[in-house]
Amino acid sequence: MNRKLRINIFVLATAACLSVFSLPLWAQTSAGYLYHLSDFNGTVQSLWARVSVDPRHGEVYTLNRSDAAIQIFSDTAMQVFGYGEGLSLAAALDIASGDHGDIYLLTRSPVPTVRHLNYRGEQIDRLLIDDLGCEGSFQPDYIDYRAGRLFLADAEKCAFWPSTNNKRS
Repeated sequence: MNRKLRINIFVLATAACLSVFSLPLWAQTSAGYLYHLSDFNGTVQSLWARVSVDPRHGEVYTLNRSDAAIQIFSDTAMQVFGYGEGLSLAAALDIASGDHGDIYLLTRSPVPTVRHLNYRGEQIDRLLIDDLGCEGSFQPDYIDYRAGRLFLADAEKCAFWPSTNNKRS
């Protein structure tokens, strides 16, 4: 056999093996749609809301930036709580849910800050984000909370940061 034929056979055999062995992985993944997020007046409309899911409590937290409101929905997508008045949410960028129903709110004005709120929106703590050694300044756009740690991402710089060097104020 010539070399080109052997390479083609090898590529086909590799592709066949990969497709056969990857089938169980694809079979375990699924997505579904259950409900519209609603309140007692019907479907809750929002544009560009940020969403965080608390799998432990089965709740969905939304940061509706256009209405400057945080809304909390039950596992059946019904709004159970909401607030925002007096929290200055106009500068809020993203939201993450913590372990015990608490909320982490990322703001960028006047400096990048993570506000730690309880379920009712009362501030527990505030974390100021240091310059993390990136060229220029680190301006996070996204926040996530996993396994007791905060993670921040700057989309413009394609950089992320685990929360190990926070300053509390």
